[in-house]
Amino acid sequence: MLDFTLPEERKHGRHYSTKDFFRQMPNALLTRYFHEQNLFKDLDFTAMKEGNPAALLKAWLLLPDNQCNAMDTVFHEIFVMSCEKGSTAIIDESGFH
Repeated sequence: MLDFTLPEERKHGRHYSTKDFFRQMPNALLTRYFHEQNLFKDLDFTAMKEGNPAALLKAWLLLPDNQCNAMDTVFHEIFVMSCEKGSTAIIDESGFH
């Protein structure tokens, strides 16, 4: 029989949005990620206040949808792993590597 119960984080309304993801992610990690993707090299991430990614969101909206969708898939996976259950799974898995 299939199990249709929702994961704990979905029961409590944990909702993903790119805007919220950018707000929660430290600017240093955003800088590193986007520079590795050869994007937003002219954006001054250090000038952005932590938790206020207005300049990044403005630049993000200028990207083609297919490019945003591909990166957003990665961001969503990070978001899912950022809960307590996901962190535990990462720590457990690291023992095997």
